[in-house]
Amino acid sequence: MVTGIALVGAQHFNDALTNMLGLIAYWTSIYTCIVLEEHLIFRSRYGYQLDDWNTPSRLPVGIAAGVSSIVGVIGAVLGMQQPWFTGPIAKLIGSPGGDIGFELSAV
Repeated sequence: MVTGIALVGAQHFNDALTNMLGLIAYWTSIYTCIVLEEHLIFRSRYGYQLDDWNTPSRLPVGIAAGVSSIVGVIGAVLGMQQPWFTGPIAKLIGSPGGDIGFELSAV
């Protein structure tokens, strides 16, 4: 990934890498919340059925994770403050410290 960014943004590598890492942070927040909810809320009582991992008919479809990901992306977009885009909630907060996309994507 870094090589691709380096080829495209060789003249401004630091800016390109910083912008990409911001997007990766939003994704990390969304993914971590989904995994923690799955582990702590849904699997804590019954545990993991290790025999089911390779049987697609016994696994969940993943609709909840998909919807949660979409809601997380919407939250990140609403609260992000990046050099190339500022979300509406981040605009309300102001210039210094207005990037709450990480927190909103976790909700």
